[in-house]
Amino acid sequence: GINAEYGKQWYQRRVREAVVSTQSTGKGETAKVTVKSLYAYGNVGNADLAVPGAADLTYLLTLETFEQAKYKYEMDGAEKIKFAEQVKEMGTQYFKEGKYDLALKKYKLITDYLEEGDDFDGDESDSDSEEVKEKKPMDKADEDRAKVLLLAGFSNQAICHLKLGDGNAALKACKDALQLDPNNIKCLFRKGQAAEMSQEWEEAINHYKAVLVVDNKNAAAINA
Repeated sequence: GINAEYGKQWYQRRVREAVVSTQSTGKGETAKVTVKSLYAYGNVGNADLAVPGAADLTYLLTLETFEQAKYKYEMDGAEKIKFAEQVKEMGTQYFKEGKYDLALKKYKLITDYLEEGDDFDGDESDSDSEEVKEKKPMDKADEDRAKVLLLAGFSNQAICHLKLGDGNAALKACKDALQLDPNNIKCLFRKGQAAEMSQEWEEAINHYKAVLVVDNKNAAAINA
């Protein structure tokens, strides 16, 4: 059911948070994670596991091993793409839960990691003490995937800004997305929504007309 699925996702996040907390002390450290009954087995319980109804569950986690995450400047293109895909999935889940501020942070990580330019994001002492390995360049497939993720990152930032009531930020995110895909209908439409939010009525009409240039049967733009 809904509670079970949400509970699974909530539990997975708590586990990640607990693992992160144990990394500050090291291998072999433990952390307790408590799952409320609402997100576990509810009022029914689980007879096979001898869990009574309305019981909260407590898990004791032990950190057996972990891999230190790389800094952005240490990643090659494929690694950045993999990271972007992971945070996009997390952002989408936050968005579904109505946690638009948290979703926005994840979507911004996508564009932070995949935009061109200086990607140094670590402590300078790290780069001085260890030789940075030569990075594998992106192939055509990776470049195409990165563009798709970048577009999604900006587009999703725009909808989060709209949900949070920031029309100006939404407009900027749409402009960034449209530099990658000038005919992207979602972002053209969201520009109209952003202009409406700022009470720029003529601008909003022009943006909705731009949607109809690309798709003259777009119902949302026709009815806007």
